[in-house]
Amino acid sequence: MEKSKLIEYFDLNFKFRIFEKQLNFNRQQYYILYQYDYHNELKSFKETFLYYLPFYVQNDDMLEMVDGSNDTFISSDLIKKSKWIWENSIIMPHRKAASNGIFGELFLDFFLRVVKKRKLIMTYASKREFNSNMETKGLDNVAYSFDENGQMHIYFCEAKFLETRTAVETQLIEDIIGAKEIKDSNGEICKKEKIGHVTKDFLNKYIQFIVEKGDAIETKYREVFKEYLNYVNKNLSKGVDFVTILNKFGICVDFIFFAEFCCKKKDPAKFKKEYCAIYKECQNQVSVIGLEETNIEIVFIPIDNKSMTVKNEICKQYE
Repeated sequence: MEKSKLIEYFDLNFKFRIFEKQLNFNRQQYYILYQYDYHNELKSFKETFLYYLPFYVQNDDMLEMVDGSNDTFISSDLIKKSKWIWENSIIMPHRKAASNGIFGELFLDFFLRVVKKRKLIMTYASKREFNSNMETKGLDNVAYSFDENGQMHIYFCEAKFLETRTAVETQLIEDIIGAKEIKDSNGEICKKEKIGHVTKDFLNKYIQFIVEKGDAIETKYREVFKEYLNYVNKNLSKGVDFVTILNKFGICVDFIFFAEFCCKKKDPAKFKKEYCAIYKECQNQVSVIGLEETNIEIVFIPIDNKSMTVKNEICKQYE
């Protein structure tokens, strides 16, 4: 079954379950919040995860084997593939729910590809290391699109699935600027140093990683990317800064910060503090880096249940 047909299937049957209504704070297009039917929250999250997992993890060749005759056959095939992946896939981290980052990453991917119709630069597998039981160390997703004027946008994305509202601002800002190592009274490390992802050094290295491992660019756009990637390869080897490369090609870099967290408040105005703090930190870093064209999106999905309750419900359907 073609990828585009599967996206249509998810758009029709699953998008409304979590991304039913988009709201914006103070008419700011980059402060986003989604509402949905909270009475069916657990069912919506676990079924969306179950059906979408094969699309998130597997490559196009594997997805072509999904029987697209009708929705019943599609559903049946996706469930079978999902359960096999959960139990057997070597590219997916098989870890306890509390420490497994795939939950936030999968719903971010759904937001990018199904809700916003953006394309991936890297497959799930290409971001992982062989025989690793850890999530990708770096950005949670990298996508691209071309706007109505033909300008290329590259999206650098971070995803969180958190227990509390208070953790959202702290953890996303740490993704942006990093955090210092912390030791306890005995000199033991209780929190490791975290490298900020919206820094010139990190993004320069990650751009090189994308060039070396990226393999999900759609055929019709490969010629567009070919000139860009050739230029990147040639100039990175000469020590040219990636900012110069992106600016030369007029590429807009979009930073997306995506968070699902337990909170009874569902009005975007109630999250003004978090929106503004995250936006300010990212904007400051972008200014330091020197990128000429950027956008920042902050996407919140407050949920009624604790995140561990949702994760455990997702896991139970695979038992």
